[in-house]
Amino acid sequence: SCGCCWVQPRAASMTEGPVSRRGRVLEIVLVSLLPSLLTLGRFRNGFVFDDVFVIVRGEFIHTPARFMEAFTRHTMVASSLDGAVGQPSLDTYRPMPLVTFFWDAWLAGRDTWSYHLTNTVLHALVCVGLLELVRKLAPGLPSLTRVSLVCVFALSPWLSEAHVWINGRSDPLMSVFLLLAL
Repeated sequence: SCGCCWVQPRAASMTEGPVSRRGRVLEIVLVSLLPSLLTLGRFRNGFVFDDVFVIVRGEFIHTPARFMEAFTRHTMVASSLDGAVGQPSLDTYRPMPLVTFFWDAWLAGRDTWSYHLTNTVLHALVCVGLLELVRKLAPGLPSLTRVSLVCVFALSPWLSEAHVWINGRSDPLMSVFLLLAL
């Protein structure tokens, strides 16, 4: 009690705004693990579209000595330099996805598990960052509502391409850095 009234404060729960440290950890675990567990089917997916040219047919990301080229060329240099495809029709500068592809290639070569694992971790980080943003923007929002909102985002089918398709990871990467900056 604060001494100014006879009403005792109640402990925070999943349906009330302020949460304890333990409640906050539970929120983070829920928004990161629940979507990850519910989308485990992605690990059965193979390579599609650009994945084939960059990861399966290309040698660029499988050659660690070429790592620094990721910062000096456009994204599709990974496949065009290898001759896996002709001249790319889209000239984009996105070195971070290529950097993460080097990591995945080092871990798993041309096997999909590492690429899907990286996308899963990135998506979980975006979800945790979004949870923190919602907490800052609406501090009085009940914990259950915060978690529910983030889980709706996390499991929304119209957003799944960014974290299920291997080459779609530039969006989750950008989101992680944006949320860290906030």
